[in-house]
Amino acid sequence: AAKPGKGAWRNPAQTYDYVTKALGDKKIFGRKQAIAFFEEGIGKLTGEARSDLLLRYADYLETYALADEARVDALVEQAFADKELTDAQKIAICRRAGQQGNWSKAEDFAPRALTYAGTNVQAQAGIWQWRFLGNRRQMTTRQYTEAFEAVLNDKALKDHIFAFRGLVHSYVGELIYRREFERALAWLDKVPEDVDARTRQSFLAQRAELHQKAAQRYFDKPDPEDLKLVITTYETIIAEIPTNRPRDVIPYQVSIAETALQAGDTARAEATATETLKLIDQPGNRESHQLFYVLGRLAYEAEDYAKAVTILEDAYGHIRGKPGNFPKRREMVEDLVRAACAIGDYAKAADYADDLLELVRSYEKRRYQTYVEGLKKRVPDAKAKM
Repeated sequence: AAKPGKGAWRNPAQTYDYVTKALGDKKIFGRKQAIAFFEEGIGKLTGEARSDLLLRYADYLETYALADEARVDALVEQAFADKELTDAQKIAICRRAGQQGNWSKAEDFAPRALTYAGTNVQAQAGIWQWRFLGNRRQMTTRQYTEAFEAVLNDKALKDHIFAFRGLVHSYVGELIYRREFERALAWLDKVPEDVDARTRQSFLAQRAELHQKAAQRYFDKPDPEDLKLVITTYETIIAEIPTNRPRDVIPYQVSIAETALQAGDTARAEATATETLKLIDQPGNRESHQLFYVLGRLAYEAEDYAKAVTILEDAYGHIRGKPGNFPKRREMVEDLVRAACAIGDYAKAADYADDLLELVRSYEKRRYQTYVEGLKKRVPDAKAKM
């Protein structure tokens, strides 16, 4: 009954989706209401919206054992029976249905989607990509690589897999996650030189991610050789960005500064961070926050604690109390507290230590609480000496 401009507006499909989800988990009365809304929505909606709701209804009945298998199968067939739906729309419906339960239904709907794809190679590649999302965590590395590479080496797809980068990109990403770095690198080495700029940039960024993760393989400290390869890869990306898009280089310059800091190349880290900050207009955005952390950390490691406090306090002031997952927020506050302690400013350290308590993980709170309480006990002594 909602009208545009009168409270939160949802179109009918969104409304039925919202209401059935809200009621669906409630027992007895809620389930009766959910079923009533499902059936009402199916009667009123058309096209893809109706098909989506039919599949959600079938899944709901199956999940809570509210109907037999024949009834569930009939609803699924009904969802795809609309003659007005194109094959592309049916594939999209299969994808959304497979996405339910964190892709737990992907295997149920992928074969059907492949029949709708026919000889459309691009559609096939997309379907295989989300099909593997559903069962990748249930497969061993050997099972996963054998199954995925069988698809990548299929005659129909083999000549097109890099044109539709999503399939290979997804596979390489999973290999990196499983720490199969050599196999992942072998696939990245197969990327042709003549792919479009966007595809090449995407694979280069993935190569940098690979070396970043590989740097942590065997050493307490990151492997400097892998970190050099990370920086080299980002430099390659920057070199290929058109000169009329200078701000596009900022994220990669930030990554170079952070990697140089990690590698112990303090001169490179400081120079890159300082130069990149000149390209950023907003002092409180994510990139500037990361760069100020690099500069503050460099000052801290050089034992110039007063400078570290100045840089970190100014940078943290832009985001203090703001929501959002700012990278290095916790590390910034922790270094700020330690630097303030190093110069004997315990009042300032105690002030920021309260923020630190909100950022640490739950299992760390007790230890940090003891640290903060000890810090606050030193504040009166520090004031007395002043």
